[in-house]
Amino acid sequence: MSQEDRTEPLVSIIIPTFNRGELLKEAINSIAEQSNYWHWEILVMDDCSTDTTAEIVEQIKLQEPRVQFFRSSAGIRKGANYCRNRGVSLARGEYVVFLDSDDLFVKDKLRRQIELLSANENLNCCVSFAELFSTDNSEIVDNVWVNKPQSSDTALEIIRKNIRWPISGPMWRKSFLGFDPFDERIQAGQDFEFHVRMALKMQKEEMVVLDAATVLVRISNTSISRNRKLDRFLEYIKGRCHLVAEVPMSVVYKRELLKSVESSYIKLKLAGYQSVELQKYEDYYREVNGGRLYKMKVFLRLNQIRKKIKNALKKNHQKDSKL
Repeated sequence: MSQEDRTEPLVSIIIPTFNRGELLKEAINSIAEQSNYWHWEILVMDDCSTDTTAEIVEQIKLQEPRVQFFRSSAGIRKGANYCRNRGVSLARGEYVVFLDSDDLFVKDKLRRQIELLSANENLNCCVSFAELFSTDNSEIVDNVWVNKPQSSDTALEIIRKNIRWPISGPMWRKSFLGFDPFDERIQAGQDFEFHVRMALKMQKEEMVVLDAATVLVRISNTSISRNRKLDRFLEYIKGRCHLVAEVPMSVVYKRELLKSVESSYIKLKLAGYQSVELQKYEDYYREVNGGRLYKMKVFLRLNQIRKKIKNALKKNHQKDSKL
């Protein structure tokens, strides 16, 4: 029986990428090496790379016709979420998996998830976990994404960060994802925002958990600037604020999301970021919380007072020690 005659469901694997030609080759190879599952297609969604990504993919296509290559139009970068949304619209598969271009699939990922999903037509998602590996030595360094929920409320567990799903962990029924499932306005923290929205619209019986790591997530030691860190933090906050403002949800979910926004704001202030740098942050928060920053301001003021008292006690102790 040829691969074309197989009766298994088609799986569409969507890979957004930008200037990661060599790493992308590794990602594609990890799919090509899947054991006992061949009915898949790869959609490489290139966000206007300026390296050799296009040439590398064209060479791969000569050997592997299941790989397709699409490039953002007009030469304008539009972000990973745009690439994912376009990939979903072009995908022909019954099921969809997203893979970041610097990460890898474990060899039996597709087969194991398809077996679980195919066993129950009411399932729309099969969640799996990930392990981290180092760019430097390719060794597994942690399995922080192999954590179990503490309650049956998946959305609340994700919001509280009791569980984390890597973007490449779940396999989705395409019909469940709908049109443009990713928020193209945010450029960081997309997986959190996306998974919260999917969990909010999914009933418990529509999801199954594969208790295994099926993805290897690459971590890099490359440092990023202070401004870049702040920009990414602001994108995380923007995503949470969009959820609160636009997605129908209970007061409990909104309260938990706002608590995470407040906590992040306080951490940034305590880390030394100034009001000018945090103005966008405060604007996002006021927009979804009726203009109230009172609780955060009070906490920070109390923290300043606590520090002053601590420093005063320390000085008095030093004086007493000299006597």
